[in-house]
Amino acid sequence: MKMVLDYLRYQLKTVCVTTEGIGYKLRVLCSECEPTEQPHLHGLEDCLKKKVRCGKMAMNTSRLKRLFSAESPASPENIQPMQSMQLRKSNLDRLVSELELNTFSGNIGADWKSFVRSLGLKNREIFYATADERTERDRIFSCLLKWRDKEAHNATVKALVDKCINHQIDLDVYAFLAE
Repeated sequence: MKMVLDYLRYQLKTVCVTTEGIGYKLRVLCSECEPTEQPHLHGLEDCLKKKVRCGKMAMNTSRLKRLFSAESPASPENIQPMQSMQLRKSNLDRLVSELELNTFSGNIGADWKSFVRSLGLKNREIFYATADERTERDRIFSCLLKWRDKEAHNATVKALVDKCINHQIDLDVYAFLAE
Protein backbone atom coordinates (compact mmCIF):
# COMPACT_ATOMS: atom_id res chain seq x y z
CA MET A 1 0.00 0.00 0.00
CA LYS A 2 2.94 2.33 0.57
CA MET A 3 3.68 1.96 -3.14
CA VAL A 4 0.10 3.00 -3.98
CA LEU A 5 0.41 6.09 -1.80
CA ASP A 6 3.76 6.99 -3.42
CA TYR A 7 2.22 6.55 -6.87
CA LEU A 8 -0.75 8.78 -5.96
CA ARG A 9 1.59 11.47 -4.62
CA TYR A 10 3.71 11.31 -7.77
CA GLN A 11 0.70 11.57 -10.09
CA LEU A 12 -0.89 14.40 -8.12
CA LYS A 13 2.40 16.28 -7.98
CA THR A 14 2.78 15.87 -11.75
CA VAL A 15 -0.70 17.28 -12.40
CA CYS A 16 -0.33 20.11 -9.89
CA VAL A 17 3.09 21.23 -11.15
CA THR A 18 1.82 21.60 -14.72
CA THR A 19 -1.26 23.60 -13.74
CA GLU A 20 -0.72 26.91 -11.98
CA GLY A 21 -2.88 27.58 -8.92
CA ILE A 22 -3.87 23.96 -8.29
CA GLY A 23 -2.70 21.97 -5.29
CA TYR A 24 -3.69 18.83 -3.49
CA LYS A 25 -3.93 17.37 -0.02
CA LEU A 26 -4.76 13.74 0.66
CA ARG A 27 -7.52 13.47 3.25
CA VAL A 28 -9.41 10.73 5.07
CA LEU A 29 -12.93 10.65 6.44
CA CYS A 30 -13.16 11.19 10.20
CA SER A 31 -13.98 7.95 12.01
CA GLU A 32 -14.96 9.60 15.30
CA CYS A 33 -18.00 11.60 14.20
CA GLU A 34 -21.40 10.52 15.35
CA PRO A 35 -23.66 9.48 12.44
CA THR A 36 -25.81 12.55 13.10
CA GLU A 37 -22.88 14.99 12.69
CA GLN A 38 -21.70 16.55 9.44
CA PRO A 39 -18.94 14.30 8.04
CA HIS A 40 -15.54 15.93 7.66
CA LEU A 41 -12.00 15.06 6.64
CA HIS A 42 -8.55 15.02 8.26
CA GLY A 43 -5.22 15.30 6.43
CA LEU A 44 -3.64 11.91 5.73
CA GLU A 45 -0.16 13.26 6.52
CA ASP A 46 -1.38 14.41 9.96
CA CYS A 47 -2.91 10.99 10.60
CA LEU A 48 0.39 9.26 9.75
CA LYS A 49 2.48 11.49 12.04
CA LYS A 50 0.41 11.88 15.20
CA LYS A 51 -2.87 11.20 16.92
CA VAL A 52 -5.61 13.29 15.39
CA ARG A 53 -8.17 14.79 17.73
CA CYS A 54 -11.74 15.33 16.65
CA GLY A 55 -13.54 17.29 19.31
CA LYS A 56 -12.85 15.46 22.57
CA MET A 57 -12.11 12.10 20.94
CA ALA A 58 -8.81 10.89 19.49
CA MET A 59 -9.22 9.32 16.07
CA ASN A 60 -7.75 5.83 15.87
CA THR A 61 -5.20 6.13 13.06
CA SER A 62 -3.51 2.74 13.50
CA ARG A 63 -5.15 1.29 10.36
CA LEU A 64 -3.96 4.22 8.25
CA LYS A 65 -0.46 3.91 9.70
CA ARG A 66 -0.41 0.19 8.90
CA LEU A 67 -1.55 0.83 5.33
CA PHE A 68 0.49 3.90 4.42
CA SER A 69 3.37 4.21 6.86
CA ALA A 70 6.86 4.88 5.50
CA GLU A 71 8.20 1.90 7.41
CA SER A 72 8.00 -1.64 6.14
CA PRO A 73 4.48 -2.99 5.71
CA ALA A 74 2.96 -3.87 9.05
CA SER A 75 1.69 -7.36 9.52
CA PRO A 76 0.86 -9.30 12.66
CA GLU A 77 4.23 -11.05 12.30
CA ASN A 78 6.10 -7.71 12.29
CA ILE A 79 4.03 -6.08 15.00
CA GLN A 80 3.78 -8.80 17.63
CA PRO A 81 7.47 -9.30 18.48
CA MET A 82 8.09 -5.56 18.86
CA GLN A 83 5.02 -4.98 21.02
CA SER A 84 5.58 -8.10 23.09
CA MET A 85 9.15 -7.04 23.89
CA GLN A 86 8.00 -3.60 25.03
CA LEU A 87 5.26 -4.98 27.24
CA ARG A 88 7.06 -8.02 28.64
CA LYS A 89 8.77 -5.99 31.36
CA SER A 90 5.75 -5.51 33.59
CA ASN A 91 3.46 -7.83 35.50
CA LEU A 92 0.69 -8.55 33.04
CA ASP A 93 -0.86 -11.45 34.95
CA ARG A 94 -2.80 -9.17 37.30
CA LEU A 95 -6.52 -8.56 36.87
CA VAL A 96 -7.30 -5.48 34.80
CA SER A 97 -8.71 -2.67 36.94
CA GLU A 98 -11.78 -0.54 36.36
CA LEU A 99 -9.56 2.53 36.08
CA GLU A 100 -7.47 0.83 33.37
CA LEU A 101 -10.60 -0.17 31.46
CA ASN A 102 -11.86 3.41 31.68
CA THR A 103 -8.59 4.76 30.28
CA PHE A 104 -8.59 2.10 27.56
CA SER A 105 -12.17 3.11 26.67
CA GLY A 106 -10.98 6.61 25.90
CA ASN A 107 -8.14 5.36 23.71
CA ILE A 108 -9.64 2.59 21.58
CA GLY A 109 -11.42 4.68 18.94
CA ALA A 110 -13.93 3.79 16.25
CA ASP A 111 -13.03 0.11 15.87
CA TRP A 112 -14.27 -0.68 19.38
CA LYS A 113 -17.27 -2.88 18.49
CA SER A 114 -15.15 -5.21 16.44
CA PHE A 115 -12.64 -5.33 19.29
CA VAL A 116 -15.20 -6.17 22.01
CA ARG A 117 -16.57 -8.89 19.73
CA SER A 118 -13.06 -10.32 19.59
CA LEU A 119 -13.14 -10.39 23.39
CA GLY A 120 -16.09 -12.78 23.10
CA LEU A 121 -19.07 -10.48 23.59
CA LYS A 122 -22.08 -11.27 21.43
CA ASN A 123 -24.09 -8.57 19.63
CA ARG A 124 -26.96 -8.93 22.09
CA GLU A 125 -24.56 -8.49 25.04
CA ILE A 126 -23.13 -5.37 23.42
CA PHE A 127 -26.64 -4.02 22.83
CA TYR A 128 -27.75 -4.56 26.45
CA ALA A 129 -24.47 -3.28 27.89
CA THR A 130 -24.69 -0.05 25.87
CA ALA A 131 -28.44 0.64 25.82
CA ASP A 132 -28.45 3.17 28.68
CA GLU A 133 -25.12 4.84 27.91
CA ARG A 134 -25.07 8.31 26.35
CA THR A 135 -21.45 8.68 25.23
CA GLU A 136 -19.31 6.44 23.08
CA ARG A 137 -16.72 6.15 25.83
CA ASP A 138 -19.37 4.97 28.32
CA ARG A 139 -20.61 2.38 25.81
CA ILE A 140 -17.09 1.04 25.35
CA PHE A 141 -16.48 1.05 29.11
CA SER A 142 -19.73 -0.86 29.76
CA CYS A 143 -18.75 -3.52 27.24
CA LEU A 144 -15.29 -3.87 28.77
CA LEU A 145 -16.84 -4.23 32.24
CA LYS A 146 -19.17 -6.90 30.82
CA TRP A 147 -16.13 -8.72 29.42
CA ARG A 148 -14.31 -8.45 32.76
CA ASP A 149 -17.33 -9.79 34.68
CA LYS A 150 -17.75 -12.63 32.20
CA GLU A 151 -14.09 -13.63 32.28
CA ALA A 152 -13.70 -13.21 36.07
CA HIS A 153 -10.18 -14.44 36.98
CA ASN A 154 -9.14 -14.62 33.32
CA ALA A 155 -9.68 -10.87 32.75
CA THR A 156 -6.00 -10.07 33.09
CA VAL A 157 -3.97 -7.26 31.60
CA LYS A 158 -2.15 -9.91 29.55
CA ALA A 159 -5.43 -11.20 28.11
CA LEU A 160 -6.44 -7.66 27.10
CA VAL A 161 -3.00 -6.90 25.62
CA ASP A 162 -2.94 -10.18 23.70
CA LYS A 163 -6.34 -9.37 22.18
CA CYS A 164 -5.06 -5.90 21.25
CA ILE A 165 -2.05 -7.40 19.50
CA ASN A 166 -4.16 -10.00 17.68
CA HIS A 167 -6.63 -7.29 16.65
CA GLN A 168 -3.72 -5.07 15.50
CA ILE A 169 -4.65 -2.22 17.83
CA ASP A 170 -2.09 0.58 17.87
CA LEU A 171 0.39 0.24 20.76
CA ASP A 172 -0.41 3.82 21.88
CA VAL A 173 -3.90 2.65 22.84
CA TYR A 174 -2.78 0.14 25.49
CA ALA A 175 0.90 0.84 26.29
CA PHE A 176 -0.17 2.46 29.58
CA LEU A 177 -1.17 -1.00 30.85
CA ALA A 178 2.50 -1.98 31.12
CA GLU A 179 3.43 0.99 33.31
